[in-house]
Amino acid sequence: MFEMCTGRPLFAGNGAKEQLDLIFDKMGLPTPDVIDELLCRGAGLSATNTSASQLEQMRASLDIKSYTSRYSRHPSPAPELSHHLAR
Repeated sequence: MFEMCTGRPLFAGNGAKEQLDLIFDKMGLPTPDVIDELLCRGAGLSATNTSASQLEQMRASLDIKSYTSRYSRHPSPAPELSHHLAR
């Protein structure tokens, strides 16, 4: 919604990884279940029908450990983000 109203991206990264870094820095890391669902959707799979070994391979390709060591889970959006969303 922000991007449609302002004509500019809320998290303007120079690629997918940098964009995720910006999002995780403000919002915190998603729960493991959400990460698994996103990985499966990106691969055209269903999270409920994907084996544990397939999920492990997908997690390894995303390097989840580097994200979990860098970002903590925030209970709510950062104040700067809330300010932008309230406009």
